[in-house]
Amino acid sequence: MNSASLDQLVGPIALYPDDLIAIILPASTYPVEVVQADRFLERRKTEKNLQVNESWQDPVKALLNYPEVVKKMSVDLDWTVALGEAVVADQSAVLEAVQRFRRQTQSAGNLKTDDKQGFAVTISTMPPTALRPYSVPCGPRSTEM
Repeated sequence: MNSASLDQLVGPIALYPDDLIAIILPASTYPVEVVQADRFLERRKTEKNLQVNESWQDPVKALLNYPEVVKKMSVDLDWTVALGEAVVADQSAVLEAVQRFRRQTQSAGNLKTDDKQGFAVTISTMPPTALRPYSVPCGPRSTEM
């Protein structure tokens, strides 16, 4: 995938905090579980005692704290699948695209601090894997538990 395509792919999430991106990227590699999580959140609105599916991957469970993100990823499943495929193919390139998108947004003057919001931009020297609290699958997924 070329850098322009990656930039477009990460655009919807590039301005999210690193901690959230570190959950979204590995979760996108489990699109079926993301859809299940969205359905779970909908059902939990009426069934308060509904329990989380413990077999879901940790990043998908962590996403439950961000129902708007789960909804977006579930509704725009083609995007979620494409993001997950990009993460599996080259996570470093995806993280570089996030940083590139942020720099371009700042250069264009679209990240400004005012009385309602503040932005701090730092160029990190940590390796791209430092943003990743979860392992990204690199091979066939096991159905064993």
